[in-house]
Amino acid sequence: MSAASAARLLLLGFSWGIGFLFINLAAPSFGPILLVALRVAIGGLVLLAYARSLGLAVHWRANWRLFLALGALNSSIPFVLVAYGQLRVEASLAAILICIAPMFSAVLAHIAGEERIGLRRLAGLVAGVAGVAILLGWAPPDTVTEGFPPRAVAIALILAAALVYSFAAVYSRDTGKRAPGLILAGGSQIGAAVLLLPLLPAFWPTAMPTLEATASMIALALVCSALAFVLYFRLIADIGPVKTLTVNFIAPVFGVGSGVAILGEAFTPSMMAGAAVILVGTWLVLDPLRRS
Repeated sequence: MSAASAARLLLLGFSWGIGFLFINLAAPSFGPILLVALRVAIGGLVLLAYARSLGLAVHWRANWRLFLALGALNSSIPFVLVAYGQLRVEASLAAILICIAPMFSAVLAHIAGEERIGLRRLAGLVAGVAGVAILLGWAPPDTVTEGFPPRAVAIALILAAALVYSFAAVYSRDTGKRAPGLILAGGSQIGAAVLLLPLLPAFWPTAMPTLEATASMIALALVCSALAFVLYFRLIADIGPVKTLTVNFIAPVFGVGSGVAILGEAFTPSMMAGAAVILVGTWLVLDPLRRS
């Protein structure tokens, strides 16, 4: 891997990891639905403008169904689930929990008969379950049911988002043959915005979002969506999808670090242990892909 690709991979990990911080800062003020709608709309417009500058055509009439499907699985559904979960879950914990997505993908690939779960992957899946169990046990008893959503439900929502991401990976596997990756990324973000549009009147915030929340929303759109997708597809082209997947080990570092350093979140020994077990499990699940 060249130094330029390594720098892009590190920047991608930062872009996705820091997003959990911005969600924690923006979701209470905007509400999850409006926050995600603005994030994907702004991010999608920036991506398509960049694609246009490269001379790429969108072909809305031919691709609109694909954009809606990708937008639902890659953005609108998981983004909303994570945003609702982070109303009660720390940015650092959310960044760790979402790392379980490759494990769900391994299970789906096994069910579909595409890849067998060997002993190494099975160990990784067991490690992932153990890591989540450690993290669930970390929550103080009096915070589990207080507030909305209840903490246990909030954690379940983030795990559900990881599951949706794994379905998205299966669905997206062959979509690159239908349009360039940058077009798929931008078009799917606009598709996600269209899907959320009918929900906005029912979930409009009752007060004007704060300046901090507005800045966090814009950062989510420009850094965590637009810039991240540009980096992602550049890395896919330069180093391939398997090496690009190693971003799963980089993003949590920035997610946890920003939560602890900026939001003052606690990072206890038990939380550290849960994170380590999940990351080891992720490595065990992804490593067979590298070797094959």
